[in-house]
Amino acid sequence: MQHFSALDLETAFVSPNTPTFADLIEMLNQDTSLSPTRRRDLRSGLNRVAKVLGREPDKVYADPRWLQARLKDILPKFHGLSPKSWSNAVSDARAAMAKFGVIKSKNNKLGDLNSEWLPLWETILSTRDRGLMAPLSQLFYFLNNAGISPTKVTNDHLLAYRDALALNQIRRDPEVAYINAFYAWNRLGSKIAGWPGTVLTREPQAKRVKLPLDIYPTSFCEDLDALCAKLAVPDPFDDDPSCRPLRPTSISQYRRVLERFAGGLVRDGLSPSEIVGVETLVKLENAERGLRWMLADYNNELRPALSDTARVLKSVAKRYSSLSDAEIEKLGSFVGRLSTKQTIGMTAKNRERLRALRSDDVRKALFCLPDHLFERAGTCDKKASGLLREQAIAIAILTIIPLRRKNLVSIHLDRHLHRPRDGSVFLVFEPREVKNKQRIECQLPQYLVDMIDQHVKLRAPNLCVAGSPWLFPKRDGTEPMCVDHLARLVVKRLRSELGVTMNMHLFRHFAANLMLEAHPGNYEATRRLLGHSRLSSTLNAYTGFENTTASRLFGEIISGARKNE
Repeated sequence: MQHFSALDLETAFVSPNTPTFADLIEMLNQDTSLSPTRRRDLRSGLNRVAKVLGREPDKVYADPRWLQARLKDILPKFHGLSPKSWSNAVSDARAAMAKFGVIKSKNNKLGDLNSEWLPLWETILSTRDRGLMAPLSQLFYFLNNAGISPTKVTNDHLLAYRDALALNQIRRDPEVAYINAFYAWNRLGSKIAGWPGTVLTREPQAKRVKLPLDIYPTSFCEDLDALCAKLAVPDPFDDDPSCRPLRPTSISQYRRVLERFAGGLVRDGLSPSEIVGVETLVKLENAERGLRWMLADYNNELRPALSDTARVLKSVAKRYSSLSDAEIEKLGSFVGRLSTKQTIGMTAKNRERLRALRSDDVRKALFCLPDHLFERAGTCDKKASGLLREQAIAIAILTIIPLRRKNLVSIHLDRHLHRPRDGSVFLVFEPREVKNKQRIECQLPQYLVDMIDQHVKLRAPNLCVAGSPWLFPKRDGTEPMCVDHLARLVVKRLRSELGVTMNMHLFRHFAANLMLEAHPGNYEATRRLLGHSRLSSTLNAYTGFENTTASRLFGEIISGARKNE
């Protein structure tokens, strides 16, 4: 068998005649058509991009697709650059490639547009709407040059535009430009009177297995509703001793699994009219048929969703007397056969993300970020300033108290913030409000209390309605905002400010990391910090977490002994 080196695979799709950045720099040195300042700027852009990629210029290929795959995950802050500086460097590198014909220049002029596209583009320019101008500029010129009339634009033309960007531009992600252009195009109908274009559609990013409930008999929907109601309030006289009320999130998960499983059976050929109740899904022949379809859909790869589905089917099957003990036992065997190996410790992705937080400078920047954001927002009551303060408070709480993200978003100003008469403030969650039924009670530092009080005073009416009792409310103030919404805002803020990829749950891992670095082996204190109900949960997640600290301490012992020689 022939073996290929990493370099062979890396350049497998790069043409042998493709110039490197070193070649472009040499051509710039010999070019007399540019001013010395312009030559310097283009060389600087090429060198800076190469440096950020961690390569010498002769190992960076001037191939747009090759570059895009490596630029898309670059975080400028991580390399000590502002987003503007990084954007300028990429722009200069792109200009150098265009200068020597590696890619096409983006010099588009109004005079290049024909009589169909020019008036439409001028109308868009007159709106001064950057949400339309920025994503549609190159698209209009692309369609114009391709000879496509505005009335004839289809989904295929936008896909061709995406492919053209990938071939001819250095972008972090041509897919993003394509998506932005797609949505901007569809907005034109409501923004421009007499817009001649048609509404475009996109293929869904992920195949949806779950089907609309109205394709099944009404009896199935009624049975599913009845099952969910029983899961929430089980019969205390039920013969099954394992019956206990499930949390709303668990019941929602049961419903999603069963609806998706029904969709899988239909896609495998079972008629929707045959699915007259939940009992149909858990019959042994249908359960095995659906699980086999899922396994094939996953390319015969075992995934947690498979064993989770089998587990739900077995649990539900116990509630139907028509299934024998042997059939239920058979369903139980599916759970074991389809289970994936349990991950011991943290995933490789989370470990990699935590390594970026080992630097003292990064840690200090993280801990001080809420103060900087709050200072930047000032006392302005505009929405943008309110959002900045809101994100600052979320990050501040997560750095001090490693809450689960659902608890963070659900903080109620009266119910969860307890204020004794001595001026102190405690964040308190009762056991019923916490995932593992462990009470949370922590005193908030005064600077965080001041942040919260000032933010609540200034946030209405531009961020939310006055009097909302939630710390992170929906904009109508009626309930907490969606967990994923706040999570996306926090991730985006941390990437832009610090250049690190850190989701809200990673704060819990980070807290454990800090605790075990300071006190190697003290898993009990770490358990209490994270609110785990069992020490085994902490051990399973963080065993070996303090190895780096232990190795450093041992190295210091050896170094000390060498100095005493």
